[in-house]
Amino acid sequence: MTSKNPFLQKYNTIAKFYNQVWLIAILLAVGLFIMQIATGNLTQKKETTNFQEFGCYQTPDNKLIKLEEYEPQTNTELSIIEFDQVIRTKLRVNEIPPINEPKFSQNHDEILKCIDEEEKAIVLEGSNETKIYPFKILQQHLIINDFIDGKPILVSICALCNSPSVYERTIDAKELTFGTTGLLYRNNDLFFDDSTNSLWSQINGKAVVGDSVGQNLSRINFKTMSLKNAVLQYSESNILTFDTGYRRNYSDSSFKDYEKSDTTLSPVLNSSDKFAKKDTVYAFEIDEQIYAMNSADAEKEDFRIKTPNDIQIKTIYENGITRLFVNDQETQYIQSYWYVWYDHYPETIALKP
Repeated sequence: MTSKNPFLQKYNTIAKFYNQVWLIAILLAVGLFIMQIATGNLTQKKETTNFQEFGCYQTPDNKLIKLEEYEPQTNTELSIIEFDQVIRTKLRVNEIPPINEPKFSQNHDEILKCIDEEEKAIVLEGSNETKIYPFKILQQHLIINDFIDGKPILVSICALCNSPSVYERTIDAKELTFGTTGLLYRNNDLFFDDSTNSLWSQINGKAVVGDSVGQNLSRINFKTMSLKNAVLQYSESNILTFDTGYRRNYSDSSFKDYEKSDTTLSPVLNSSDKFAKKDTVYAFEIDEQIYAMNSADAEKEDFRIKTPNDIQIKTIYENGITRLFVNDQETQYIQSYWYVWYDHYPETIALKP
């Protein structure tokens, strides 16, 4: 990426801000952990063994996709974030490979042989089709450039944030294809587009660095539920398969371990003890004010709570799906770990019973 401020200078700036020795330790931890993710937490020998033992069909050797090395030429002089806080991990561009040619199947049982039915999934309902994207596959790619009803979409997850998202991947009627960068901003992934090489925030779909800065991808509504509930409720749906074009360790449990730990991979500037750091929260906006509630509260039977100005909030948890209502009007929300969400949106009001 071209810049008048090279990454070495950027790191030096951050080091002065956070304390040089501590930052180096953090960066090493980030690099080590994410390199484990990128390689499936295995050596090459173990990857081969894992592939041979894996019980579901994966892309064969002669059809594996080899992505060309690419360095986005991002205009870093245009930025609406503190660019000196962007962390570059040891991962190269697209080393966590996006899925550009996803393959689906209606043979749900075949996929469930290799993923626990209690694992979460994105369910996306179109007019003519319904698609299921298991977290377990998505975590190994972060990005799926796909279509629903012929509409270009970006299905993504920040595995370090527990934040799934679906966006329309068009700006001004131009279709964009997204890739991974190995960059983190406040513990959230930054993606790049193939048109302007701008950097986009995964958590809110906004271009934060580059020529497209300030533009927003339109969010698409989706549901999150267990695979068990997904295949029961959507028996005719198409489920994403392991035939992704790449050889990945889809049995990896690194993110489960990360969820249970109290550590974060990069510094947290804005923190709040209203919820535990790794609590999953549902965030939503009312009249330009952002609120968040603990997902554990939202899943309680007939959960109700009021905002400080007496707006009635209630949730309905049914068939593994949480629906949120503001004054009896259903409202969409964004899922994330609390520490990541609050670091991006410190103005958030935490709603607790």
